[in-house]
Amino acid sequence: MNAHELRFEYARAGIRRTGLDVLIGAMNRCAAIRMIEALAVTPERVPRTAPIDRAYTPTALDLSEAMRHAMDPAADLPSSFVEEACARGDRCFAVLHGGSLASYAWCSALPTPLDESLVVSVPPAWMYTYKAFTLPAHRGARLHGMLTALIVDDAARRSYRGLMACVDADNFRSLRSFTRVGAVHAGVIGAIRWFGAVRVLLSPGCRARGLRVTAVR
Repeated sequence: MNAHELRFEYARAGIRRTGLDVLIGAMNRCAAIRMIEALAVTPERVPRTAPIDRAYTPTALDLSEAMRHAMDPAADLPSSFVEEACARGDRCFAVLHGGSLASYAWCSALPTPLDESLVVSVPPAWMYTYKAFTLPAHRGARLHGMLTALIVDDAARRSYRGLMACVDADNFRSLRSFTRVGAVHAGVIGAIRWFGAVRVLLSPGCRARGLRVTAVR
């Protein structure tokens, strides 16, 4: 967390939450311990609110459309990632503003990389949503809610119960965003790196829901 992010988080969350954020971040760097919250959201819990600007349009992107938006450096969407995700069969959902990318998120029903050393697998009745991102110019417009409603409704039409997500425990902004869209706590994942090996610990809540996280290296 740099100085700008620290000031922003202090203004949003206050000194206690900011201090906890810094502490968890320091533990993760020094002890190579990563704490991750598992979240679940179902269609009936997602608030249905109109966009604050009618120019915002939620939609699904195919490979060519996602690759076109990947050309925008502000999108944090490398073309190599788009190609790999689409090759796995993952789907990209987005909110456009006047034809330009404002926000996006990905979803999958297959085992999906959480990072270079961890893979997430959700039970067959659920979809996994990941890599949600809103471009800086559009933050504060609550676009994550529009995206979540779009994705969870699409999943329901294909007979899925809902969505699962994994968010780092010190990523308070993302956790607050998921709370606003109706997500509930589903469990905790601990990843401990020790002498190059990674051990994954799952809470009873994760195991009960059938969520698995495995180490690949």
